[in-house]
Amino acid sequence: MNFIEKKESLAKLFTHYDRSNKPRSPKWFQNKNGEDTLLFLGTNTKNKEKPDSNLFTLDLQSGEWNNQYEGTLTVKETELSKEEILLKERMRASKAKTLGISKYVLDEESGKVLYPIEGQLFQDNLNEDLENKDINKRLKEIPKVNDAARMHLTLSTDGNLVSFLRKRNIWVIDLATGEEHQLTTDGKSGYQPFVMQEEFDLYKSFWWSSLIEENESERIYSIVYLVTDESMCTKYPILNMKEHTFEVEQFLYPWESTENAKQELRLVKFSVPKKKTNNYNIQKTVQSFKPRTPLKTAFQDLEYIIQVGCHLDFCWLQFIDRSQKHLKMIRLEINEDFIEIKNEKEQEQEKEKEKEKEKEKEKEIKDEKKYPILVQVDTEYWINSTEIIYWFKNNRNKFLFATEETGFRHLYLYEIQESEEKKIQKVECKAITSGDWIIYDNSKLFVDESKELVYYLANPENPLEKQLCVSSFADGNDPNVFYILTKQGFTHANIEMNRDRTMFFCSFSNIETDTEYSVFKIIQKESQMNKKFERPNVEKVVQCYSTKQLKESFPGKINPPKMFTFESKTGETIHGCYYEPVNAKRPYKTILKIYNGPHVQYITNSRMMTISLRTQFLVLEGYCVVLIDGRGSWNRGLKFEGYHKLNMGGFELEDQIQGLEMLIDKGIVHKEKIVIYGWSYGGYMTAMALAKYPDFFSYGICGAPVTHWSIYDTGYTERYMSNSKLEKEVYEKSSVLKYVPNMKKDKARMFLIHGLIDENVHLTNSTRLIQCMYDNSVPFEFQLYPKERHGVGNYNSYCFLQASILNFLSKNL
Repeated sequence: MNFIEKKESLAKLFTHYDRSNKPRSPKWFQNKNGEDTLLFLGTNTKNKEKPDSNLFTLDLQSGEWNNQYEGTLTVKETELSKEEILLKERMRASKAKTLGISKYVLDEESGKVLYPIEGQLFQDNLNEDLENKDINKRLKEIPKVNDAARMHLTLSTDGNLVSFLRKRNIWVIDLATGEEHQLTTDGKSGYQPFVMQEEFDLYKSFWWSSLIEENESERIYSIVYLVTDESMCTKYPILNMKEHTFEVEQFLYPWESTENAKQELRLVKFSVPKKKTNNYNIQKTVQSFKPRTPLKTAFQDLEYIIQVGCHLDFCWLQFIDRSQKHLKMIRLEINEDFIEIKNEKEQEQEKEKEKEKEKEKEKEIKDEKKYPILVQVDTEYWINSTEIIYWFKNNRNKFLFATEETGFRHLYLYEIQESEEKKIQKVECKAITSGDWIIYDNSKLFVDESKELVYYLANPENPLEKQLCVSSFADGNDPNVFYILTKQGFTHANIEMNRDRTMFFCSFSNIETDTEYSVFKIIQKESQMNKKFERPNVEKVVQCYSTKQLKESFPGKINPPKMFTFESKTGETIHGCYYEPVNAKRPYKTILKIYNGPHVQYITNSRMMTISLRTQFLVLEGYCVVLIDGRGSWNRGLKFEGYHKLNMGGFELEDQIQGLEMLIDKGIVHKEKIVIYGWSYGGYMTAMALAKYPDFFSYGICGAPVTHWSIYDTGYTERYMSNSKLEKEVYEKSSVLKYVPNMKKDKARMFLIHGLIDENVHLTNSTRLIQCMYDNSVPFEFQLYPKERHGVGNYNSYCFLQASILNFLSKNL
């Protein structure tokens, strides 16, 4: 094929993926009759001309889908704002438009539901007017006061209000009237700066308090939030291409060793009248509060606030220090630990007074004498942030929390003893789970308080599989006793349990089997009713959906990868796989696809491994594709991941080469035709491979690489590498630039790719590498994508890139 034919063939590639109608965003809802209903999004195939996304319920007897609405909603098409585009970059979310309902926010108690569609917002109630399915009659639009985007829609705990972020200010909507009201005006509230989004997966910073006070005429609501000051952050100029010139955007980005954004905790209270009048204005009732003692004064090691939440009459927050080795979780009482902030002039005066007294306060105030510490965790590696926490209903002194204190993420039960004055006297902690396996960091906890059981997603038998497990937190429980409820030999995902924890929905697959979506019921044995912990029976209720996922039109045979393992030089079991081309002869010309950075796992026993179209397309072109999760990869425990500590770029390729050498010895891989291909950390690995092992790797495809860790952000880099002021030698040793003189100079062996407006791994990384290769007479190929960020998202650009990669491979192998 010539270049144009390759590009056209790649353009058709994703049309072979069957996206027809798999269930998405499942949620259980108990309707007004007390019946369990499974809600989910799916494609409305009745509309054949324009299949759109709709909300469905599942018939638990027949497995049939019942669409909640009929007809096509009339909406105005809008473009994403820059703020929304950058948020999707951080969340690795698609920017493609979806017709119909593609997202919903549900209040499980009342049945109220919100639908953000094309920049507009609609509301409905799933307990009302159920016979009428006309979508244009059922859904009521909530009008905007201006065209700015409404982001991070969050329902209040009573379902009567919805909060959202607009231009970095917090607003609320009264659902009874559909009116918007602005709560903050500083343009610094409720959002998260770049590092917190990119490195801690935090995208908003406001939380509804459960405490709703009321009198005869009004309800008083509270929202806890963070105010962010980025004025001290370094700026990186990004060049946006215009018709005749470039527009320079100053992007706030703290490089390692520079100052982070500063965040302060705040509280806003406001009143909503029970009887609405035409001229009521929530904004006039707004009161702003701050902690009695600034958090940074009470805890001088506070650097990153990594989790915040509210429960009953208090808020809690977790923070870590700059080294990210020490975590504390503290509690603040909503009505006792905050003081009101007066007008702006008084605020400025108070700030000046605080600055003058800050040094004296720091000497006088001890951490434990201010806000009580509920949890404290210290580690020799780093703290991996997680959202795994559960507060018991109507109990302010009991919660479940996950930490990696043993080297593996496990659950612990914390019970607080406090005085009548709410002063903490003692915090007791006991392990609920234990073993050389992990609970997944994104696992939801499903707790049955009456039976003292907790359900979670873990990998106790095989690090390549996810299983739904159950443990008991009853007195005298053994943390080593747990039960796997799902079928072994499969990877499970999308777990959702009903309110009384008797049914669950999940998807499951393995490399040989297409994904199935089903509902199961949990039948407890009589002994469990007497608090004796035994494995419950699990039975399938109904199959919701199953698909081949790839259409028959795919131009070739799809075979699952072949799994293999080997022992690393330090004794760990390493997992890998290879995709074998059908019509080629051994040994194969081979592509090693690599990442091997923290927080990523490539190898899983799931169907997605088999139907990876980009991988299978390379296989159809006659290449053997190899993937290896070496030391440092994700979901194997903190020690396994901890090889990265002060050693990035120093060990990862040893495991990759060892795995490839094993495949060479078996006659699978051609030792003189090995290409390494990676993006981001994988791009860094690719550049390192060509520079440190030029006689082993023949060529490299290197996308958006970090080339020197001093030009990457604080949150990520310092977590693994400390900072360059303390570890100058470590930083130099880990830089690709140090090894460029070792690269082969006979021909262009590197294909380097970068997006001009990449705000994550800046173009500076590649330009420094380019100059270094110029200085050392190292030939290379380079493609710059003027309108692309960290990934190549534009469809035409993507097809051009993939065709260019095929050209590079065919030309050189």
